[in-house]
Amino acid sequence: MRRQADIAFFCDARAVHFKKWIDALTERGYQLDVFSPWQETGSQNSHAAYTMPKAPFPIPTSVKTLGKAVMRARNGKLIKSRLKHNPPKLVHAHFLLDSGWMAAQLDIHPFVVTVHGSDLLVHPGKSRIHEFVAKQVLQRCDRIVIVSEHLRETLRRYQVPDHKISQVPSFIDTTRFFPNNRPSRDRVVIGSARNFEPVYDLATLLKAVP
Repeated sequence: MRRQADIAFFCDARAVHFKKWIDALTERGYQLDVFSPWQETGSQNSHAAYTMPKAPFPIPTSVKTLGKAVMRARNGKLIKSRLKHNPPKLVHAHFLLDSGWMAAQLDIHPFVVTVHGSDLLVHPGKSRIHEFVAKQVLQRCDRIVIVSEHLRETLRRYQVPDHKISQVPSFIDTTRFFPNNRPSRDRVVIGSARNFEPVYDLATLLKAVP
């Protein structure tokens, strides 16, 4: 039997920033079990653990939402059974309603959830099912990591006590990315790392440009 995992890590392992998390933790000697919809981390301990089946025909949104919640809970229970005899020392899930909901089924502590924005600010308001899942995860976890201070107020509205909240801001490496000494230009150049979803409202940013 291999040694006990230090962290059960729930995330979309295709994303570059999560790959960097996984690589950095592994380089520091941590044993990880990575649970991702896609087994693309290159790690031998990466598990394609919760791929969601697609319906062969259109179904109502409410039914689809309920089905996803039930399927994620079921997958979480299956992962719990898999880890029963050799549980990790820590469970860490990224995003509230998908990875967080599955990780909550493990009932393994400490349990940490990192919220990134829309998973707390937008999705819980889409339906009662979304709201129920969000509340359950927030109640069951031991620590909530926020990437921006403005998320703290929303957590307070969910009755989350301050002692459960830690802020780890999103940031850039200023040794690599910093203003240069070029003279100012006549035209404004805007760079955005966001996509064109309405929630990011890039149109308002463009309207604000003089």
